[in-house]
Amino acid sequence: MKNTRGGLVGIWDELTNYQFNYNNRLQPSRKISTKNISDKDSIDQQPLVELEKALIQAGIQPRSFRAFQRNCVVGRALALQDGVYDCRGKSFSLQVEYTGTAPTFNKLWNNYVFHLRRLVIKGDDISVEL
Repeated sequence: MKNTRGGLVGIWDELTNYQFNYNNRLQPSRKISTKNISDKDSIDQQPLVELEKALIQAGIQPRSFRAFQRNCVVGRALALQDGVYDCRGKSFSLQVEYTGTAPTFNKLWNNYVFHLRRLVIKGDDISVEL
């Protein structure tokens, strides 16, 4: 089987909801429902809001979510309005839940992280912090 669409694409494949866990805290505090998107009945608003915040924080202007039901993308902004979040020494995980019909496809998760680098200049020493 060959994919005729360009770039990377994802599938919802019966994903019911998801939630992030970082630094041993669930974020957001309630699970984000994706049932309507997976069922292709309608669109759940919260995943679109979360994805839009994540794209804007990464400097990507979201223009259209027209193909959202055909392409699964999960986003999360850790800081807003050009703020930063110190991730050093913290663990992150994405918890996904499939209920009802079992998923039909194997999954390959592609993860992308947008981050800032900081130059630290002390006397004659210059270092880059990720």
